[in-house]
Amino acid sequence: MIRALGQISGTAGQIYNAVRSSTTMPTDEQIRLTEVAYERLGLQLDEIERLLGQEMPMISGLLDGLGVPWTMGRPVTLPDAARPPRRR
Repeated sequence: MIRALGQISGTAGQIYNAVRSSTTMPTDEQIRLTEVAYERLGLQLDEIERLLGQEMPMISGLLDGLGVPWTMGRPVTLPDAARPPRRR
């Protein structure tokens, strides 16, 4: 699923950049690729909703339980106390 979303995101980003930098109307191929990306994203919506509704709260709860508070947009950092001892 992650790979599919990455591919969809990459395609959509390329189309967006091409259309944004153009001074003409989108080409037929750009319109077709936009439609393909839209359709593929639509097929992933159930999985995205499941991830956001079930998996993310579980991951957030696990991180909180480990003392690693996390909020959207903030990088996750591990506390020093969680660092495994160094091998000698």
